[in-house]
Amino acid sequence: MSQVVAEPCALHEWERKGPATFDFLGFTLHWRRTRTGRWRLGCKTRGARLRRALNAVYDWCRSQRHQPLAVQHAALVSRLQGHFNYFGVNGNLRCSKDLLYHAKRAWYKWLRRRSQRVRLTWERFAQLLRAYPLPSPRVVVTIWA
Repeated sequence: MSQVVAEPCALHEWERKGPATFDFLGFTLHWRRTRTGRWRLGCKTRGARLRRALNAVYDWCRSQRHQPLAVQHAALVSRLQGHFNYFGVNGNLRCSKDLLYHAKRAWYKWLRRRSQRVRLTWERFAQLLRAYPLPSPRVVVTIWA
């Protein structure tokens, strides 16, 4: 008579910690813990892609600082909205917020360097952002429910 031997240490699918991360289409897919403690696949913007987007916004703000505010605002909103539309998946909100934060800082820096007469303060910049708001990141596509 033959006996069936169970595999030692057989893990359920939610108890496995997968291999290292990998990059795909501008995203880094990685393992993360859920609130209940299970392992789940997470998705965030690839580090090199985020740096490239930050550098592009920074360089664009520097090169376009001579343009009127309305023109700068429209182009910056278009750039940010395009990034948020592509990278707006659930689990990636932190990276999108980072891009928005650094875009605001870059725009502020290069608007300060436009004139030597009146300095732009953070209070004035906050008023400017109320008049010309930048888009807030949001989840456009839900990959995992």
